[in-house]
Amino acid sequence: MFPVAKENGTLCKQHATNLLRQEPAKMNETVLDARGLNCPLPVLKANRVLRTMQPGERLRILATDRASITDFQVFCRETGHALIAFTDENSVFCFTVKCRTSAPANKPN
Repeated sequence: MFPVAKENGTLCKQHATNLLRQEPAKMNETVLDARGLNCPLPVLKANRVLRTMQPGERLRILATDRASITDFQVFCRETGHALIAFTDENSVFCFTVKCRTSAPANKPN
């Protein structure tokens, strides 16, 4: 149905069903299960997956660390990726990030 990035665990079928009810999965959408990981691991793992993705593709991240809410906002602002959706379902945070279309501009020193 949609690719799942599995590094530490698998995508819960019930949660995947709930996600699909919220918004149909796109063919170019990957899911990263970062539940149970603490800061900064969800963002680091998401960054690793995003580096392999094509511009415009979407990464859906599942996380349980409350700090990830702020972490993904800052991560997207700093890297140029777009945080296009966020949901909180029973303390499982779901972020949908759209891969940037070009490399981020160099910041002045």
